[in-house]
Amino acid sequence: MTPAEIYAVKTSVPAESISELAGSNAQAKVRAKGAAVGYAEETICAFAADGDHVHDSTYNGVLYASGHGYWWNYTCPADYRANTTIYLLEKLGTSWYVQGNPGKKLNANPGKGSVNRANAKVECVNTETHKWKSQIVATIVGHDSTSPVAETDAQEIPCY
Repeated sequence: MTPAEIYAVKTSVPAESISELAGSNAQAKVRAKGAAVGYAEETICAFAADGDHVHDSTYNGVLYASGHGYWWNYTCPADYRANTTIYLLEKLGTSWYVQGNPGKKLNANPGKGSVNRANAKVECVNTETHKWKSQIVATIVGHDSTSPVAETDAQEIPCY
């Protein structure tokens, strides 16, 4: 595949589509890590979407861009669970594009432990350094709520 062909495949979904992909209750993106707070209507409780910085990882000898998304329970009842989705975004030229499939964790407890987080990964074409970030959406299960969209800071990693 030529660089132009790779670029064309990678740029199929612009980052501005995250709110559309996440649904009508998704709030505007927030740049500060962990600062996207949502509210469940029935109990007026607060929760947040959050995630780790995108990083490079190797699985079975293959290099990937990888990220984790999770949620925090601030004032909701302790038995509340959330569905969490993480999207990986790569900067190509001057724009950000969604890459790969989103990672999803359904009915998750709050916190970033490995059993609570959504995982997403995208196979790298080569080790050219590129900027990556993630956007994470959290929605409370079984309750009407807004869906906060948190965005992690961009990281340069050896993955194109």
